[in-house]
Amino acid sequence: MAEKYWAALSTLLEQAGRPEAAAVRAEMRRDLPRGEEPPADSTISEWLGGTIPRQNKALDPFLSALYGIARRRSQSVRRRPNQEWHDMATQGRKARRSGGNGPDAGLAASRPPRTAHPRLDWRREVAKSLAWQCLNSDEEALSSSLREQAEDIADRLAELYDEVRHTLADDPWHDVRLARRISSSANKLIHLLRKDKEHFLAPAEAALIALLPFLYQVHRSRTAAELSHVDPTDLGQRTAPDEDRRMYEVLVRGHQRLIRRAELGGLKDRRDGRPEIGWWLFHQWADQQPGRLTELLSAVDTPGAGLGDLDVVLDPELLTRLLTCAHAGPAELFDPARAEHLREEAFPLDFHGHDFQDVRERLVGSLFAIAHGMAVEVTSLPSVVVRHVGIPEALVPATLLTTVDKASWRFGRGSVGLKADCDHPAAVAALTEHSRRVESLLQSVRHVSAPELDALPLYTRAVDVREVDDKGSPVPVGGVIRFRLDEERVQELLMGENLYRDRSLAIRELYQNALDACRYRQARAQAADSFSSYLGRIEFTQGFDKEEGRYYLECRDNGVGMDELTLSEVFSQAGVRFTDLPRYQEERQEWQGRGVTMHPNSRFGIGVLSYFMLADEVRVTTCHMDPVDGRLREITVLITGPGHYFRVRPSGRAGTIGTTVRLYLREGEKAPSCVRELRRFLGIAEFRTIAAHGAQTVEWEAGVLRPREPRGCMPTVSKPMAVWFPGTLAPWGGTARWSGADTAVGYWSMGFMPSPAGDTAS
Repeated sequence: MAEKYWAALSTLLEQAGRPEAAAVRAEMRRDLPRGEEPPADSTISEWLGGTIPRQNKALDPFLSALYGIARRRSQSVRRRPNQEWHDMATQGRKARRSGGNGPDAGLAASRPPRTAHPRLDWRREVAKSLAWQCLNSDEEALSSSLREQAEDIADRLAELYDEVRHTLADDPWHDVRLARRISSSANKLIHLLRKDKEHFLAPAEAALIALLPFLYQVHRSRTAAELSHVDPTDLGQRTAPDEDRRMYEVLVRGHQRLIRRAELGGLKDRRDGRPEIGWWLFHQWADQQPGRLTELLSAVDTPGAGLGDLDVVLDPELLTRLLTCAHAGPAELFDPARAEHLREEAFPLDFHGHDFQDVRERLVGSLFAIAHGMAVEVTSLPSVVVRHVGIPEALVPATLLTTVDKASWRFGRGSVGLKADCDHPAAVAALTEHSRRVESLLQSVRHVSAPELDALPLYTRAVDVREVDDKGSPVPVGGVIRFRLDEERVQELLMGENLYRDRSLAIRELYQNALDACRYRQARAQAADSFSSYLGRIEFTQGFDKEEGRYYLECRDNGVGMDELTLSEVFSQAGVRFTDLPRYQEERQEWQGRGVTMHPNSRFGIGVLSYFMLADEVRVTTCHMDPVDGRLREITVLITGPGHYFRVRPSGRAGTIGTTVRLYLREGEKAPSCVRELRRFLGIAEFRTIAAHGAQTVEWEAGVLRPREPRGCMPTVSKPMAVWFPGTLAPWGGTARWSGADTAVGYWSMGFMPSPAGDTAS
């Protein structure tokens, strides 16, 4: 039965793509209850090698993780019943206790050697490189010698890589298959190029193209392992850091929003994002460090290795420039101002006086840079990736690594398209943006580099980068929304009067948005029934939620509410007004025919952007007054930051018309008080308004004056009288006496609504 267990496990491992222990551990962590941690990587490595977990309660999450990984690779994977696994595991444990005698004695023979990691067959990858097929036949003698030596070096590089992998076992972004993907991408490029010119490489160039992917992975992994003593997941500032730690802390200090995100790992609605955030930031720093390339080459050239002519090819000066191509931008590759730029002149190689060759840096380096871009190193992806870890419905690094490994590029006429099935919208965005970076690289190479690369495409496509569900079906685009800036208005937003200086203005914006929602519903109600009894209501609550363990500021209104369209087209775009929606324009025209007018205050999006002056996360729960299929539908979203994606979900509760916006306050109890701020700017409320913060509660009855606390640049109010504005009479009492500049108008409109001449105030 133990043999059956191993046979079943071997099949499952193949279906899962023989994942690393770190990837399995990350998958297990997703399904465990908060506070529980999966076993160490070393334990999971033993299980992957055939050791049977001692108890079924440990076996079940291990198998679930493998099946989860396998099903993302293929939806056709079917899971064996748990009881069948339990029976096989029980018999295997009995065989182990009996010393291997009995029906399961063959397990030891059938099981592969137990190592922390499966051995990497890089030798075969180097031997199969298409670069060797692009040589002239008259260079066969030297090329054959270099090829054999390159295969030996590949074995040595695999050994050196195995020596450092355990140091990076806790790195959730570590990608063991990166070198293979770079090598495969290089083969695709060579296959395309040799259609125009079959023999276009020198033997030394072929050797470099075959070895560079593996030299790169070992060099960067050794550098990361050496620098990991800085403790990447410690995002604080130490009192006496060493030089490496001090440099790392400089980078960390520039990412305060991510640090605050990492500190929220104790919340019930999310996993701890500190490992993902810390290691991501670490890679942004470590990838800029030069490392010890000469020490790596010394470790490769061991006594008895017999490098021979290949020792000439692996010149440190040449390799430094070629390897840095991976992280160089398109403009940097050929920029003479950059020390590591690719030289226009060929690099001469002297093979001990018996042969001479030139290496065209711009040919080899460009090929490697493009192959690296096509291979997609996850830590080189845009920061939208790390902005979506440590949140509810977070991006999972292990899943992203699987997505990248299964992605493919397809060449067409003048372009190459990226195809990838993603499980998270942030992955879609990151890969789409990455394809544009590859396009910039291709165009730069075509413009400056060697003529042998003229057959490369100029453009990339990402139409086949999509989000899919657990069954592999595409997720509708409308199901995911991103909080973003309206690019056409962003300049006006940032340079005009909307540039916020006072963080407490977010409270004003909350009130404005709620006020407009109530005005909108009131106008709809009056248009439908002139005797409508609708009474608007706005409530502010500020305090500490013991259930969530967080300080919050909440604004609730019984206004018109929002649906997916409003969330997507207005609320989530800074600078866009709800009055821009065609359906509002149509309604307004209909209202005017019935004598109903509305004067909106807020600009959804600008106000929402201001929320992030107080909060790192915002939760919105809303129910639009228009029923869906005859029923009110309440929806909820969690926005985890500007530029972040959020998914609209039904709350599952009976809908109550209106909107609740909850800001999770970054400064906790030190945040501005809603009671104090509303007292400062709200004199007469159009709708009943209540604010509560701790023991303080204040209420404004609709249309009744409540004296305000003094504030600079504000109109002051004396005894109740008619308020006169040119061309109209506003319906509230009080005399306006201006004591400041025009900037007060925004505050004044909270309690006094001046309407344009000829209109009736709503």
